[in-house]
Parts: sequence; C-alpha cells; structure tokens
Amino acid sequence: MDSLNPESSQMSGRPAGAMSKPEGKSQRGFWLTAWLVLILIGAVLGFIGNLAAPSSTEVMMIIPAWASYVLAIFSAANIVFIVMLFKWKLMGFYGMLVVAALAVIINIVSGLGVGSSLLGLLGPLATYLFMRPTWKMFK
Repeated sequence: MDSLNPESSQMSGRPAGAMSKPEGKSQRGFWLTAWLVLILIGAVLGFIGNLAAPSSTEVMMIIPAWASYVLAIFSAANIVFIVMLFKWKLMGFYGMLVVAALAVIINIVSGLGVGSSLLGLLGPLATYLFMRPTWKMFK
C-alpha cells in the first residue's frame, strides 16, 4: 500500500512529483503547451528530413549537402531546447534564438535568399508570444 506514499515513487528512479508542476506555480496553459508540442514535432521531422535530404537537395541544387547536416544538428539542438522549455528553463528559449539566428546565416550562405531565410525567425517570435503570459515562471 505504498502507492499513496510520495516517497514510493523514488523507487522508480524519479523523485516524487517529478512530472507535476512546481508547487505554487500556475500551469503552462493550453496554447503554450500546444505550441511546444507542435514545434517539438517539427524539430523531430526537421532532424529526420535534414539527415535524409543531402542527396536529394544536392541533386535538386537547393542547398549543399553540408548545410543539410548543419541544419540537422540545429534541429537536434532545438529538440533539447524545447524539452528545456517544458521543464520551465528559460535557457531553452535563448538557445532557440541562437539556433534560429545561425540557421538564418546558414540559409543565406546556402543561397536560399534573405527573405526566405528571415522567415525562420518567426518560430522564436511565436514562442516568445506564447511564453509571455508565463514568462516569470521560467527560471
């Protein structure tokens, strides 16, 4: 009957309440959670797509193969940063900003054009707008 004991969850290797929100803080909210899930799925698909893309993009002359590998690394980093946001870590947002800025540079160098490359900054902007109501809750 230890299932009601908060210390019993430590047997599973997880501290008691690890999946719940921090005490005294309100919830993340539907829209921020939905947005984080959406961009997490996008980052995973971007990672897979960029790993598969070098041969097809080089043939179609869209971007060089090296850029696909760099963008795959950026997608992997974004996965880590999004998980950090789920854990209320503000550094995850700043990491996303750095990755987005670097991706703009890689896209421009790869020949995608300035306008198309700058569209990559809309993701962090939208993330900020969804985070703004709960900004003070991030550490």
